[in-house]
Amino acid sequence: DQTTFDQELTLEFALDDARLAAGQELLFVSFYDNELEQWFPADTEIVDGVARVRTDHLSWWTSWFTTNDSATAQDPITGETYKVVYQSGGSGKVGSTSIPLEQLAARIAQEASIAGLNYRASGYGSSSTYMFLDDSLRTGEGYFDTKFGYTVLPTNFQDETELADTVAHETFHMIQAAD
Repeated sequence: DQTTFDQELTLEFALDDARLAAGQELLFVSFYDNELEQWFPADTEIVDGVARVRTDHLSWWTSWFTTNDSATAQDPITGETYKVVYQSGGSGKVGSTSIPLEQLAARIAQEASIAGLNYRASGYGSSSTYMFLDDSLRTGEGYFDTKFGYTVLPTNFQDETELADTVAHETFHMIQAAD
């Protein structure tokens, strides 16, 4: 459930020192919307080991950290990067083939880089971003958060074509938002 207030509150979250010491970086704090059954990031300010968000409601909140579990593809000309973050130890599927998430993330990062190159060749701008893999999404389903500029993609795809098309589609949303 969510409690709403007439004026904004400032919520403070102490950052996990162990995660920071392990080289992880806080990306943002997000809240859970029960009606939409989805996490949404909040504008996050980080000062002296404390994450602060301003909000008009109370609900479930969590911190999103980078981990060592990510794959990155970078365009050597523009420096544009696509970083795909995943849960270690998991696997996804392309067709009937099970693939470790580290390999799937690398493939998605590469597909995003290729799509970005193709869009730039067609006259569009460029965009670097984080992409997250979410095993709760249906095959081929994905979304782009326009406010915070990150993409969430599934871990399962019907085939290679669906993987490439889904990544290209969501990459285009990132590029549109950046222009």
